[in-house]
Formats: sequence, structure tokens, C-alpha cells
Amino acid sequence: MVVCVNGSWKVPFGFFFIHGMTGKEKANLVRECLHQLGQMGIKVISLTCDGPSYHFAMLSDLGASMDPENLDPSFPHPHPDIKSLSSLMYVTC
Repeated sequence: MVVCVNGSWKVPFGFFFIHGMTGKEKANLVRECLHQLGQMGIKVISLTCDGPSYHFAMLSDLGASMDPENLDPSFPHPHPDIKSLSSLMYVTC
């Protein structure tokens, strides 16, 4: 889902019908989505996901440090005009 931060719109970017993916595969899919959005002139500034362990693996593969002792949730953005992207994890109970 792409949500505008300086306007009032949101739109699904894509649907991926899969049954199970590794963190590395999810990271590659996120990179491709970020690249395609950048090609359309959309500057993505954050990525939000819930807390399952494969999201931690995905964020680590993207370059974020999810280690509580050395937490750095940002990672390099694949689009050349944006230096980094922040990730936000939330846990639902």
C-alpha cells in the first residue's frame, strides 16, 4: 500500500499471490517495488511492517540493523535520488 504523506490518498501498489517467501525473497520484492515507484517519481520515505521473524530477516537483508544493542532501522534506498529509507516495525497483540 502506498500512502501519501503530503496529501490525502493511498493506493495498493501491487498484489503478489505467493505461498511463503524467505526474508531474502521479500527483500528483493521490496527493492523492486521501491525501484518501480522511484521510476514513477514517487519518493518512498518509510516502510512499515508487522513483527513476524521473516520481516526481521527482510529488513536485515535490506541493510537495516534490528539488533537491540545496535538498532538502526534505516537502509539504503535503491533509487539514486533518495539516500536512505526508514523502517517501522509494529507488533500486534
